[in-house]
Amino acid sequence: MAHQAHNIPWNLLASNLKWRLSNRCKKGATDFHWRQNPGQAKELSYFVTALVKNISEHTDCERKKFPENYEEPDTSDVVLSDDVCHRIIPTVRRWRSQGDAFPYNENSKVVICPHTDSTNCCSCPLPYKDRTMHAFLRVKDFSWCHELHVKNRLSFFNHEIFKTLLLYGEMDGLLGIYSHHSAGLRDWWEAHECQCEISSVGWDLVCKNALRAYILLNTIQCFPETWGPDHDRQRDYRNTRSYQFFIHDIARWTRNTQVAKYPHRQFFGIVDEQFSHGLELKKDLGKVYNGTYPYGRVPIQAFLCLSKDVGTLPLASDIPQVRSVLRRKGLPNEIVDKILDMTDDPKNIRLLPVEHDPFHPDNRVELEKYLKYCWQLLVRCELIARVIDFDLNWESMINEALVEVFCGDCICDGKRKAYEWKEDARQYRFI
Repeated sequence: MAHQAHNIPWNLLASNLKWRLSNRCKKGATDFHWRQNPGQAKELSYFVTALVKNISEHTDCERKKFPENYEEPDTSDVVLSDDVCHRIIPTVRRWRSQGDAFPYNENSKVVICPHTDSTNCCSCPLPYKDRTMHAFLRVKDFSWCHELHVKNRLSFFNHEIFKTLLLYGEMDGLLGIYSHHSAGLRDWWEAHECQCEISSVGWDLVCKNALRAYILLNTIQCFPETWGPDHDRQRDYRNTRSYQFFIHDIARWTRNTQVAKYPHRQFFGIVDEQFSHGLELKKDLGKVYNGTYPYGRVPIQAFLCLSKDVGTLPLASDIPQVRSVLRRKGLPNEIVDKILDMTDDPKNIRLLPVEHDPFHPDNRVELEKYLKYCWQLLVRCELIARVIDFDLNWESMINEALVEVFCGDCICDGKRKAYEWKEDARQYRFI
């Protein structure tokens, strides 16, 4: 059953879609396609309204778990506790080690930075000065193309910390931080590195990635013929353009920020940089390669290996058993810890017992956990938005997600008008 099925009409959404082995309007890709029934616009509007209402109601309930009012922190106050630092440090190390924007001493095992009087010379992964309220008051300045790290390096660092805290659900701390009247966050929603690009570094990515995954997987749940015991290799949800595009999007390398993609990579078992940046595909694709990634035109196993062979990650639930076996063999704890050191990093383990097949019966528990987690991310984003008195415009965001997930590069949508762009409202609308 789809997540929140008692409140969100997933079957109504799915009834407006049909599965096709080949779509001429999508370069022959296997994918879902809008039926374009007479009542489609009305039914999709009902679905969107129900989803928005459910997010709002759950946010109301979530807000009641925390104090009604927070005392505004002083600029020198440490707003990230030691416990919080211990929880988030693996992810902080991960994004600091990718690229050269935030270099640090990667050999350092330090978790709690001791440099309480440090200014700019600290090489700890999470410097003491960046745990203070002052760091979260850094203003985002306007920057021209590719000047993000020139004009906003320090404020962007703490924005990455904010996104990390959001992923970990550290809401009490975040509500306290952003209760400060000068804490800047609005300007980072839909922020971009280059003025001629769409959002590429903002915290909207946390929300939008979760929303797309949530809509995609819950819709697939309504098509058991693509994943149930009677489905065949041709009728497989993993071979659709919608599924493969999302997998590629959350796996591909982006220069400035990866944080919003981490939980999705771990669930789907995709390693960092599984797909090349750009179109550096293998040369044995034959007719399916025409200068773009062949979404929905190759089986899932071939798709995963387009840029490089897909590796196998150890299963998270196996780690305690492996540790126990090594100890029974008489290995010292120091050696065991060194052998399993890589498993401390979430990027090096997988969650699904059966790889690359979220709807496999053995993966049902993890799938339900993941859908719940995506839902929690949506509620957390709305909760923070309310604190800073910011309208996320869920209707627009959900319509955009529906277009991105199920329309893609479909050429018939431009002829038969499944949807239109409303310039005055700056959003998509189904017609």
